[in-house]
Amino acid sequence: MSDSQNNSAKIYKNLKRFFLEREIANFFEYLVTLDKGLSIKRQELSTSIDVADNNFNKIVLNDERRNELINLKVEAEQVKGFTNLLRQSFLTSLYSFMELWLIRECYLDSKHRDDRESFKSTEGEGIEKVKNYFSGIIRVNILLVQVKIGYG
Repeated sequence: MSDSQNNSAKIYKNLKRFFLEREIANFFEYLVTLDKGLSIKRQELSTSIDVADNNFNKIVLNDERRNELINLKVEAEQVKGFTNLLRQSFLTSLYSFMELWLIRECYLDSKHRDDRESFKSTEGEGIEKVKNYFSGIIRVNILLVQVKIGYG
């Protein structure tokens, strides 16, 4: 490979890394924003539930307001569960993004190979296909590769 091709390959590799890191940073910025809002909301709900519990026994058993408070307390607990669901959906989105990025990298790599070993001809589906391509064609065990990501 000539110096010009080497230089071009390094620039290409650095730019790909830059774009990946930028996308991951966007995910983590979203996570920080999401988590901050959810934490505040959960604290407010916990405080409201505690206040309701302290005053709950002061209301007569068959009073309609007591039933309304029970319903509000149940709804507050459901919102706390919903915040956990949002966090889980974030992780699912991040996983999907990373899987898509790796599949794309395999397609791009197979386009640039002289021996024309194709990602399409690699056995497996989804992330298994990516692992097979990385270990069989690129000869890198992606399970051993560590990525350092700054968070927070």
